[in-house]
Amino acid sequence: MLRVANTESTTDELWDEIVRVDLTSPFRCCAAGAAIMRERGGGAIVNVASIAGVNGGAMGPGYAAARAVSSP
Repeated sequence: MLRVANTESTTDELWDEIVRVDLTSPFRCCAAGAAIMRERGGGAIVNVASIAGVNGGAMGPGYAAARAVSSP
């Protein structure tokens, strides 16, 4: 989800939406996939992050924070 908003214009509602979509959703998908892979004896999960997780940039604090958690 790409919502460009700087720190001053990021409302609590926008922050919650960004974190829910960009952080909580992938976590829940990984948890569900891991359970299936465990039952089947293996597998792999590949998450793709963003350079915004490393350097922030103009994307906004919510997006960068959610991507930083996924970055190496």
